[in-house]
Order: sequence, then C-alpha cells, then structure tokens
Amino acid sequence: MKLFVSFLFFCSTLISICVFGQEDPSFEKNKAAIEAKIKGKKYSSVYKTASKLRAEFPENSYYGYAMAFGLFYSQQDNYETKIDLTKATFDLLKNSEKLTEFDKGFSQNLQRQSLKNLNVTLKSGDLEKTIEILDNWFMVFNNSEDFLQNHYLNEVQDSLFERSIEYYFNEEQSKALILLDWMDKTFSSEHMPLKYDPLTIYPEDGYNFKEYKHPKYFLANTAYNNPSLSELEKQVIYLHNLVRMDPKLFNKTYVAKYFNDKPELSNTEHGRSLVKELNEIEPLPLLFPDDNLKKAADFHATDIGEHGATGHVSSDGSTRKDRFKKFGASGSGENCTYGRMTPYDIVIGLLVDINSEQKGHRENILRRSFKRIGVSIKPHKTYKLGTVLDYG
Repeated sequence: MKLFVSFLFFCSTLISICVFGQEDPSFEKNKAAIEAKIKGKKYSSVYKTASKLRAEFPENSYYGYAMAFGLFYSQQDNYETKIDLTKATFDLLKNSEKLTEFDKGFSQNLQRQSLKNLNVTLKSGDLEKTIEILDNWFMVFNNSEDFLQNHYLNEVQDSLFERSIEYYFNEEQSKALILLDWMDKTFSSEHMPLKYDPLTIYPEDGYNFKEYKHPKYFLANTAYNNPSLSELEKQVIYLHNLVRMDPKLFNKTYVAKYFNDKPELSNTEHGRSLVKELNEIEPLPLLFPDDNLKKAADFHATDIGEHGATGHVSSDGSTRKDRFKKFGASGSGENCTYGRMTPYDIVIGLLVDINSEQKGHRENILRRSFKRIGVSIKPHKTYKLGTVLDYG
C-alpha cells in the first residue's frame, strides 16, 4: 500500500512539472491568489506578483500567462505604443499555459487590439512591423484548439487584401506580394481557410487550374465587389487580368486548354503568334472597373443588341469617341464581339483575333497603358449575346 501511495505521489509530481514547468510547492495557493486579484481587477498587482513568481520558477508557464494578462490590462512599463505593449504581451504568451474558458474576454480584447495595430501599420506602410504583428498573433491564436480561436480571420484577410489591391494599383507589386505570400503561408488548412481563394472564382469545368491557388491571383478579380456587373462580366475582367498579370502562366493553362478544345486555331498564324507573344511579354498593370466606361459600353451593347447590328458605330451615328465623351469616360480603345457565350471564349477568342489581320483586339487586351475597363454583355437579336469592352 505504501509503495502504491509513493507511486501516486511521484506521478502527481511529474504531471505538475510537465504542465507547469519547474515544481512550485505552493502553486495552487499562488494561482488562487493571482486569480483573486484578476477578479478584483488589480491588474498591476497581478503583473508584479506573477513577475516575482516567474523569476523564482522561470519554467512555470502559468506565471508567464498571468504576467501577460496583468501586463496587457495594467499597461505596465509605460510602453510607448499599443503595438509595443501587445508585442510584449504575446512574447509572454508564446511559452505560457493555454488560454482557459475563464479568460475568453482577455483573448478577444488582445486580438481586437492586434487588429487595430495591424491596420495602423498597414496604413503607415510599415510592412516589417505588419508581419511581426501577424506572426506573433497567429502563433498564439492559431485555431488548433477551441480556446485558441482566432476571432478575426476574415477581418485580417480583408485588411491585407485591400492593401494589396492598393499596392497593385500603384504598381508596387513587390509590397503586395509580401502580404499575399504571408496569406498563402498562413491560410492553407481547414481550420485556417483562405477567404480570397482564386480557385473559387472561375467554376467552369476544365478551366480551374491549381496553378492559380496563390491569393495573389485573386487580385486579378478586381471587379469582385462591384454590384453593377454581372458574374459573366466580372469573369471577363478576371481573365483580362490573369493574362496581364502572368502572361506565361496564362499561356500554359488557359490558352493551352482553349487550343486543345479548338485545335483548328492552334496551327494558324494567329494561334502561333499569340503563344509567342505571351511567352515574351512582361506582366502588365491590372485593369480596374470604371463606371463611366461601363456606361459607354452599356449604351453600345444595348443598342447593337436591339438592332442586331455589329461594329463600333451606334444606331444614332455615335462613334466610340462620341460615347466616351457623352459619358465622361477617359477611354481610348474598344473591343466588340458577338455570339461568344463564355468568358474564356470572349477573352481568348479576342486574343487569338482570328478575323483581324492587324490583331487590334489582342493589342487592346495587352496594351500596357490601359488601367481601366468597362464591360457590357447584353442580349443580341442576331447572335444571342453581344459583348462590348471599353478600355482607358
């Protein structure tokens, strides 16, 4: 019997050392005292008491956690900014006991402050500090357990993605990629899902390529939150941007698939020249939806659709330039196509440009100076659908 009791005592001691680090003979008493101070909101005292105990028992993870709790709420040591305070809190948490149900409020408040810090550094452009904030935050709140729930997965991704769009619009792609690479590394599992997943944009069978899984390709979907565009019109803009963003990859994926489906085009001069051009050109700026170009395109697409007409002159005699002026659009290029029912047939068909010796439609899609686009796809009396694309 004595041997059995001794064995139980040994096991209890071993568990205490494994869970809390260095053995503290008064741990339960000390823990109860700290939690009483927490309940009484004596946060400065929590920090000081836990600091002393941690110095005595440096491997005891609970005291590190209690220090983090007291530090965050009492704002000890007069940290210069909330960012510095939050970093110090996370430094203490990294090797501390897991969060408990009792401290849900602490987890939410710490993460809420982290989100505020993130948006401050994103706005200032301090990407090094931004990544440091994210790494500290997501190292602790990684969704691996219920008590480590990250409450702001969507908000974080929204902030990073919106800033990345701004960088791309200003042609600062390298800065955008710092944020997007972090997203790609972090949001890649079931408990950390990627909100901006490019593979969800284009559901067409056979045209959903795994090569585009990186969130940077979601940037090509510049019309994703534009309520004035149909899904088909959004996908047309998306494909415009994919070919401009990564011409070589577009050639290996979309164009290769298109030519596989339409082998009669691949061996034409137009087909061969498209492959050659896409393999040689450098990435181009993204195209962003423009309301005035959209109005000009809508006017012409509706008009030619109702009259069963083709070409760039509307039934009232107005030309492309007239329409741009009428709707206040800063445009200088226009593509029209008829009877094409899918986004890839519209965009890749215009890139091949089989019926144009000068390949002017392709030139418009790949023109470096263009940064805006208006797309309108309307019913057409003769060809079922008519598409007008205005560029500026």
